[in-house]
Amino acid sequence: MYFDMSMHEVEDRDIEIHLTAGNLLIKVAAVTGDTYDLSFEISNVAGSLDLNIDPFTDKEPKVMAFEIPSDNTITGNIFAKKDNIAFTKIDMKIDLNLDTQELLDQFNINLPKLLVKILLPKKIPVTANLIFEFDKPYQLIQFPLNVGSGWEIQGGNISIDGTIESVWLKALNIINNIAKLLGRELIPEEFAKYLPVIDISEFLSDHEVPTVIKIPKINEFFRKKPFEIDNMAQVTVGAGTFNTYDIELVQGVGELYYSPDAEMFAKISGNFHDFNPLITNMQLELISRK
Repeated sequence: MYFDMSMHEVEDRDIEIHLTAGNLLIKVAAVTGDTYDLSFEISNVAGSLDLNIDPFTDKEPKVMAFEIPSDNTITGNIFAKKDNIAFTKIDMKIDLNLDTQELLDQFNINLPKLLVKILLPKKIPVTANLIFEFDKPYQLIQFPLNVGSGWEIQGGNISIDGTIESVWLKALNIINNIAKLLGRELIPEEFAKYLPVIDISEFLSDHEVPTVIKIPKINEFFRKKPFEIDNMAQVTVGAGTFNTYDIELVQGVGELYYSPDAEMFAKISGNFHDFNPLITNMQLELISRK
């Protein structure tokens, strides 16, 4: 599976996330009122998260490149409406590595070299807790499904929030507080104010990086609806063989095979970036119904 996200509204102020991954495990963790809480786990993850901030002043641009350690696992939850499987929120936890010297240089943190060498690792491990929230439920599939039926997809916005935390960021905060008691400031206030836990939306907003991703409305295309069920198809995947509705996205950019028996997708394939900026390339197959 490939996951590419670009938050790019202003040149040189953007966020890029690139992931490759192995299996995606989804299960119903809880049912609360009219909402499904679907927990997910993505294994064998590798990739990067790049944050570019140009203040457009006499200050130097800040570029922070995080790496995702290989064979990592992303965990999280998807919240969806029970009646129409419309997404309301997605949260996920990702472990990242940040080059220590790059962090110190980008934010003019002047720690004694001996202290850096003794106390800090070359790469600071951090945990990003990301929250993507839809301004209104985002419905991909319209039930009931019937061969020959089709539908449009309404647009909307996704806001990004969450935190970045690490024992090493807490350590930097403690060191800076001790230094203040001694009359010194090792970490500039422009960065120190975010410690010990960095609030993502606050940090991005302060640096004029967009925190909202716009999902365009998928309108009718010529005489066809963006999503159409042309026929039924038998699909064989790891979980077995299923009779599915073959749901085609206009222009053949993707196909979704929904199994009424499994009550979920048996297979999804395609490039959906033009319709949902969170996804560039997706290849998913149902490997288990447990």
